[in-house]
Amino acid sequence: ESVDKAASEAAEFAQKSGFGDDALFAIDMAVREAVANAIKHGNKLDDTKSVEITFINLNKALEVTIRDFGEGFEVEE
Repeated sequence: ESVDKAASEAAEFAQKSGFGDDALFAIDMAVREAVANAIKHGNKLDDTKSVEITFINLNKALEVTIRDFGEGFEVEE
């Protein structure tokens, strides 16, 4: 449910920001994948943890930030 909700909100934000159908499709797919990964790999399917999503309209670009509340990891490793 949360993946669908995130994708829906992303699409609504992007559409209001003037993005076309091709961009909306790509945004939908990227948000779905990122949120699913945050839930599964970041939060380890712990339903007590949330996923934070922010959208920023950068005129000809859209910035989407997805944050989980898992343990994290060292990039170098």
